[in-house]
Amino acid sequence: MIQKNILFNPEESIDLTGNTGPFIQYAYVRIKSILKKVNKVSDINIEYNLNEKEKEVIKIIHEFPTVIKSSYKELSPALIANYSI
Repeated sequence: MIQKNILFNPEESIDLTGNTGPFIQYAYVRIKSILKKVNKVSDINIEYNLNEKEKEVIKIIHEFPTVIKSSYKELSPALIANYSI
C-alpha cells in the first residue's frame, strides 16, 4: 500500500485557480454550458481548414486517455489537473 504524508490546506482546497479540484470542476461546468449553447445554434458551417494552433489543440485532446490512465496508475489526480491547464 502506498503511504504519503499530505499537508491539507483548507483555503487551497477551495481555490478556483491553479491545479485544484474546484478549478477543474468549474472549468468542466463552463465547457458544458458553452457546448449546450453551441448545440442550440443550427447555422454552423462545418467546412473549415484548421490552423496550426487548432491542430495543436486536437493533439492535446488526443492525449487525454493516456493522461487518465497514468493518473489512475500513479494514484495522482494532479496529472489530470496539470493536463487541463
